[in-house]
Amino acid sequence: MKLNMRGPVGPLYIDHETPALLIAGGIGITPFRAILKEAEQQGRHQLQLLYIDSKESFLYKNELDEIAKDTSITVNYLNSREELYAGMDIFIKEHNDA
Repeated sequence: MKLNMRGPVGPLYIDHETPALLIAGGIGITPFRAILKEAEQQGRHQLQLLYIDSKESFLYKNELDEIAKDTSITVNYLNSREELYAGMDIFIKEHNDA
């Protein structure tokens, strides 16, 4: 079987002028970790991470907690889709006019 794959393509960046919600699952936290570290260095505000992992292994948890402790970056650890949807709804309601 021959398989051709492509992507993701293009830059990934966050607009520093508007609130941002990041959603990561399991090992998918890796690129968001880099974004959070950069945001910490730049003093980025209005940034929230919803990190879902049904196994509750939460990679980089200690590091993420340290970033959130000294900044206005919020990290929420979730273990179900219901919690994820609720977190998304809360963020949308809080920033609907932003």
